[in-house]
Amino acid sequence: MDIRYIPNSEIDKTRWNSCIHYSINGNVFGYKWYLDSVTKDWDALVEGNYESVMPIIKNEKGIYQPELIRESGIYTSRVPSRSRIRQFLEAIPEQFDSINFHLNNQNKIEEDLDFDISRHSNYHLLLSRSYDELAENFRPELTKMLDKASQFDFTSTTSLKPEDVANFYKKHTQNRQNLDQKYFAFLRIMYNALHRGLGFASGIYDDKKNLLATNFFIFSHGKIVSLLPAQSPKGEKKCALAFSFNMVLLTNAKRTAILDFNGENKYGKLFGGEEKPFTKIQKGEPNFEFAPSSKKPFWSIFGS
Repeated sequence: MDIRYIPNSEIDKTRWNSCIHYSINGNVFGYKWYLDSVTKDWDALVEGNYESVMPIIKNEKGIYQPELIRESGIYTSRVPSRSRIRQFLEAIPEQFDSINFHLNNQNKIEEDLDFDISRHSNYHLLLSRSYDELAENFRPELTKMLDKASQFDFTSTTSLKPEDVANFYKKHTQNRQNLDQKYFAFLRIMYNALHRGLGFASGIYDDKKNLLATNFFIFSHGKIVSLLPAQSPKGEKKCALAFSFNMVLLTNAKRTAILDFNGENKYGKLFGGEEKPFTKIQKGEPNFEFAPSSKKPFWSIFGS
């Protein structure tokens, strides 16, 4: 198998994006525009004429997994066989002493490879059934939350600007790590998705026009991916985020699509989603640093 290491500047963006688009296991995190929105410091392993690819996201410590990319690994338009996964992982240059990243759901790794392996979970909800059929699988806790939310005169909107979503998330998320740096990556991702017609913002207001919950969703590979769910303390008391996710079901029921909770496992479980495990591999010292491409404003460039 011909697997080559290619520096970022030499990647054929058309062939790369085509591979991600047609991959059996493609996802939004593999597109060049998404990767570039998060970091410029990535190269690639490429099989043949871009039949299979793997981003190598790196910093001075080695290969790492940016927080805004849930899964990456090997993408292929061929069969994502254990043999292909093995050969890609064995092709990682020896210069990277520290390796810490997440394979995607269809990358199955053999246990004899020289990595520490741990399993993590995500949740998907198939939306092709009617809303009433979907609601049959709601957890009792969620039913109580939605009953409580129904007592309030909520208004939903999709007209929020990316700045509104990013500012709300920055104010109310419990994950404060590297938040100032991630803020600009949020904006780049959202504006690139809007530029391509692949995303929409979501907001929930109360009857006094207070914004209680926000999110941004991206369409990719038959999935509606939840990117930035957040709610204020008042929104949490009124179950605004549960209401927001429920609006996605109400407006997309019977559609051939999957709601990807993207690591928001509490709501994935509550809505009756199917667990989708993926693998984290590690070698050497842990490497969890978030390294955004820059602090430049979102309008400085659009990704490829």
